[in-house]
Amino acid sequence: MRRRTPPLALLAVILLSVGCAAKTPRARWAQQRDTLTRVQDTIGVAHDFGLIDDREIVKAGAWSQAARRALDDAETRLPDGGATFDMLLGIAGNYLEHMHALEQSANGGQ
Repeated sequence: MRRRTPPLALLAVILLSVGCAAKTPRARWAQQRDTLTRVQDTIGVAHDFGLIDDREIVKAGAWSQAARRALDDAETRLPDGGATFDMLLGIAGNYLEHMHALEQSANGGQ
């Protein structure tokens, strides 16, 4: 029987906050970077509890690396931001959405 872990339910709240409160380019970048770190931790816990299998953790790892690369590239465009910066944050956000969908499936679609 699979056990549920409370941190998984919190991920939806974390992801909904991405980009909502931050106003400056640096704050928006930091918020996404911190969200990615939390999502990585949550997916790791889900794997430890057997809520996602090895194949899924490999997929999540690839998405995580791609999001991290986009955020690293976006960081080089600070402090000013700009169109390329916004595009890179969008790319990172898309990978975070994939990871969120994986988290939802591990949490029984909740």
